[in-house]
Amino acid sequence: MPVVLVALVVAGCSKGRPEFDGKLYELSRKVELHVGERGRLIESQRTGGAPEGMRSYRILYQSQGAKDEPIPVTGLVYRPDSDPPKDGFPVIVYAHGTTGVADACAPSRTPSNVSLIKDLVQAGYAVVQTDYQGLGTPGPHPYLHGPSEGRAVLDSLVAARQLDAAALNQDRAAIWGFSQGGHAALAASQMTEEVQRLGIVGVVDAAGPSRGSWLTDAVDIPGGSRYQFTVLAQTSWSKIFDLDLAAVAGPALVDRAPEVLDESTDHCPNTEKIAAEIPADQRVTQRMTDVPGWRDALAAADIPTAPAAAPVFIQHGTSDDVVPFGESIHSKQLLCVAGSTVTVNTQPKGTHITAVDPRPPLQWLADRFAGKPAPNEC
Repeated sequence: MPVVLVALVVAGCSKGRPEFDGKLYELSRKVELHVGERGRLIESQRTGGAPEGMRSYRILYQSQGAKDEPIPVTGLVYRPDSDPPKDGFPVIVYAHGTTGVADACAPSRTPSNVSLIKDLVQAGYAVVQTDYQGLGTPGPHPYLHGPSEGRAVLDSLVAARQLDAAALNQDRAAIWGFSQGGHAALAASQMTEEVQRLGIVGVVDAAGPSRGSWLTDAVDIPGGSRYQFTVLAQTSWSKIFDLDLAAVAGPALVDRAPEVLDESTDHCPNTEKIAAEIPADQRVTQRMTDVPGWRDALAAADIPTAPAAAPVFIQHGTSDDVVPFGESIHSKQLLCVAGSTVTVNTQPKGTHITAVDPRPPLQWLADRFAGKPAPNEC
């Protein structure tokens, strides 16, 4: 059973990252896909440059997109560089926070969250990290579209279990998401049949947004630190769902949208800077809630909408100015009303980054993997 780590993660500060190789991203643009093959492992490659004590693999697999079409998705698989236990390494499926919506923003191209991944692997787990739809693969990423996020997360586990070299446990796994990834983890938790079939023992939501209103409220907040997420959603949704961006945003964003969605650059666009340069009086033409099509896209960001199919651990700081603490309170309320099992680790005066602290979630997950009943604060 994995040991519980006692070292605090330092976000963004780590050495050793899987090396870039464009093979799988190129393959994603010409691979033949078929309806009904979600989770199929299309191709994999061992990556060089993994952190010491770890092995890493890049994977390409099939999932289902925002319009229910078959899509290719990339991701990374990490495991300890040691002999696996008899039943394989226990697995944590990690859902990453916001990076952007363009190809260059794919975490598997320039691996992010490596410090946290190292902590999880050192605790004895293998880690599967999806890029989500459209990051590194064809099309923009449908930002905060719950159903496609959830499917990408679950399908990455199905695919990674087919990678023999990863030596993953086939019966039990957990999901852990931070920020946008917390939203994706909750979205996955709603897919009851799949969660049960895949043996998900617990779901960790670290500071994830839960309401589309998190995006609509941001247009009224000065600067680009919150509004950038609205920019990501509006630019990607306009492209994917063929919606008129000018119906909800002014010409300044319409003009900058190609920059946000740029699939040709090797650098992830600085969306916070772009958002900060949009004049306040050009952020809104009509509210998304008032425009058909946009209203539907916004509704897909509302998570949860049903009981979680596994126990949920929510971790969030009360002083988070990126994703307000109220988002997690809202998640807990909805989950509890639906009959879910929920534990909340409130971090007094904690910020968005403090929610990355792996210690409380790792202790909670160790108990779930050990088969202990989850505490319930509902």
